[in-house]
Amino acid sequence: MRKNKCHGESSMHIEKADKTHKLFNRECKKGRSLFFLSAGSAVFLTIFAGLTGCSRVDTLPEPEESESWDLTVFTAQEQSEWAPVIKEFEERTDWNVKVETGSAREMLFQLEKEEADWDVAFGVSVDALEEGKEYWQPYKDTWTGYSAISFVVLYNTNVVTYRELPTSWDSLLEPRWEGRVAMPDPLKSDMAAAVLAEAAKNSEKEEFLDLLAENMQDQIPATFKEAEQGISDGRYSIGVASEEAAKALSAAGQDVDYIYPQEGEHLFEDGTAIRKGTRNTAAAEEFVTYTTCEDVKWLLRTQLLRQPADDSDGEKDIPGEELIQRFSRQQEVLNVWKIIMEEKGNTADEQQQKKDREADENIQ
Repeated sequence: MRKNKCHGESSMHIEKADKTHKLFNRECKKGRSLFFLSAGSAVFLTIFAGLTGCSRVDTLPEPEESESWDLTVFTAQEQSEWAPVIKEFEERTDWNVKVETGSAREMLFQLEKEEADWDVAFGVSVDALEEGKEYWQPYKDTWTGYSAISFVVLYNTNVVTYRELPTSWDSLLEPRWEGRVAMPDPLKSDMAAAVLAEAAKNSEKEEFLDLLAENMQDQIPATFKEAEQGISDGRYSIGVASEEAAKALSAAGQDVDYIYPQEGEHLFEDGTAIRKGTRNTAAAEEFVTYTTCEDVKWLLRTQLLRQPADDSDGEKDIPGEELIQRFSRQQEVLNVWKIIMEEKGNTADEQQQKKDREADENIQ
């Protein structure tokens, strides 16, 4: 249902799009890699960026005021994840792409209020895409799988002793790790929200959310890359990380190791969908085709440390109703989490304000 080969079926309505369409599909059919790096150097740079904390993402140049956007994409991904994909698409097509970011919850709110003016939802959880399926314009299917990522418990081997080795998601709750647990803010990260909901569901402790919030305190990293780097350099002792990033850090000789929680690792899958009513249907269809191209799959495996959706057995056989129920459960968990964090005064915005004040004081 979610498998799409890179081929051209869209009919272009303007000469520019027609020429681009032919070039795009010719390159994909040949299986040519138009990305800048070889597979080997790509893996090296990915690991190096993760270890130094200086992952570079080119800022996409905005068009001149006289130019218009050929496509507008809404994404729930971090910039380091969507920027390489969008940049390559722009270079292949010579189109200007505008990117709007937000959570899956914000996306659905815009759609419900008829305030969405973007063309494509990209890198949004499949649970949310299924929840909002009435808003999508079918293209081969209602929505198309893009990537999948598994999560594990990562820990610093210099801090965590043999007797303290984690075994499950509940290991994050142990009092010894107070203020030392790393996970991005679930209110800001859909991936973190999915992990939180799954861990809370499988936990043996009813107060899972309260205990986790206590251990995270005000040391909440902004992204998974920051969390993984923080565990690697010892700022955190333990936390949540993607399986591929954990493998890369370990292979690079960092002082980390990881375990698969005994409840089972959590698999997060996101996808792409075209909004009903878009005026840029041809460009939107071209983009969906592009996200399932072999070159993009190569980029996912080698640079972005994700699995292409086609490689995963995750959500393909899960009934749509179950995806919707899972999304609903996730929202319930987020509502409770928000209340807990507000009571503790540890929201991400307040943390940023605190950092800004400290920075101002240092300057003075």
